Amino acid sequence: MVTGVAHSTHWKLIQKLLGELGLQPQDYTIRLRMEDLESIKAVVLRGLGIAFLPYSTVQAELQGGRLLEYPFPNGQPPLHSVIVTLGRQAVRPTVGRFVDFLLHHFGQS
Repeated sequence: MVTGVAHSTHWKLIQKLLGELGLQPQDYTIRLRMEDLESIKAVVLRGLGIAFLPYSTVQAELQGGRLLEYPFPNGQPPLHSVIVTLGRQAVRPTVGRFVDFLLHHFGQS
């Protein structure tokens, strides 16, 4: 599996999802960790692994048939979007409240 770095929000969401699906860390192997979603997508597009990515990141590739979607048990996983902010840039109040909600809901572990 290709995924985000261990401290990334994206990886924490994926890890939570895998746990909800009954998969523990010993059930899968992380082959490569990348800093951003576009890098993860580029690696998968080169055929070097599989990844969990938000629909918004891969919509064009799915529609064009360049990527393939695998269905999950009981429907789609509840990961439809990702927040990306630029470093050292002031966070807008609405984004800040949403990030606080995510951290509270998904935890910071």
